[in-house]
Amino acid sequence: MNRRAAITGIGIVSAVGSDLASFRRALYFGRSGVRRINDPALPVPYAAAVDGFVPPTGSARSDRSVQFAIAAARAAVADARLHAGICPERAGVSIASSKGGVASVCQLRERMADLSPPTGRTVLAELFANCWPSTPAAAVAADLGFRGPTAVPVAACAAGSHAIIDAALMIERDEADVVMAGATEASIIPLISAGFAQLGVLAPDGVCRPFDRDRRGFAIGEGAAMLLLEHVADARARGAGTYAEIAGHVRAADATGIVALDETGGSVASAITRGLNRAGIEPGAVGYINAHATGTRLNDLIETRAIKAAFGPHMHSVAVSGTKPITGHLLGAAGAIETAICAIALRDQMIPPTINLRARDPECDLDLVCDAARPAAVHAAMNLSFGFGGQIGVVILTTG
Repeated sequence: MNRRAAITGIGIVSAVGSDLASFRRALYFGRSGVRRINDPALPVPYAAAVDGFVPPTGSARSDRSVQFAIAAARAAVADARLHAGICPERAGVSIASSKGGVASVCQLRERMADLSPPTGRTVLAELFANCWPSTPAAAVAADLGFRGPTAVPVAACAAGSHAIIDAALMIERDEADVVMAGATEASIIPLISAGFAQLGVLAPDGVCRPFDRDRRGFAIGEGAAMLLLEHVADARARGAGTYAEIAGHVRAADATGIVALDETGGSVASAITRGLNRAGIEPGAVGYINAHATGTRLNDLIETRAIKAAFGPHMHSVAVSGTKPITGHLLGAAGAIETAICAIALRDQMIPPTINLRARDPECDLDLVCDAARPAAVHAAMNLSFGFGGQIGVVILTTG
């Protein structure tokens, strides 16, 4: 790629910290944000909720997902020390969410009967505007004054990785010089909890155990992750520090079923291989994989099979961890926060652990990082994301 995107800033809102220092400590020390939620309407009362969040200035009437997005985007700009001289028409936004303003949708339905015109017209209009999947992207673009290309990918739990891929393509195709990329989610509500509970993918005790023989699912998380992407040459010219460069990426479809992946892992393995080819690196050059690792019985096994098929003899030389036990499963924002984790790991040369892994499933025979973070010389890292409908996202980062 002649025009490669670099990650120069990261902003996080999460249950384990909404500043990078706190987030990194939780990540490396394995502190989970999952806790019991005092809401009797939740079928499974465990989630990774963001406590004590203060909405950014000017966003008090916005959906929580929008507030998360704005807060994380502002933090990413500050982290990147972005100069004020950028051309607004060359500054893009690519922000996803699998559920959008679902809490506002529920609130709108509850209040429609009580808010009749003209007195309720303004309230209903505000709630309605908060429901749209495109609202977080529009709100961030307006807040930052970015007037370039906008993307709003909807790809279930792979949406965050797809948003980052869309942003990288904007840079590569010379459509933008700077892009705010990421995803946001605020879905700890009875409707979403009930849906996932019916699918049997929520851990009854809230303890997510990826690759463990006793794994029973995940806990829903909320928050946002935003990555500021710049053309590598521009970042270097202004003396910006970089976390990593986006060397390769692939979006793919499994096309097996709405809630199922090909049990052989063939579709995922093919996407990984195409991602490596696009990045121009061999499987043995990848030092870390942040796995999708939902802690569900079948998906962890499928992911293991895919990694083994794609990496072949190198399968035991690449360290693997799943970080959803720490952050919760951020659904549409999972790929964004986990790509951010890969970038942080590359900068720190430290691989975060898979917590709660006590009895390894013998079929998940990868080099799993557990118990404690692992120092390592890593020059390439990969994030894997999967979503309902067979959505697949592969993002490969390098140190440049």
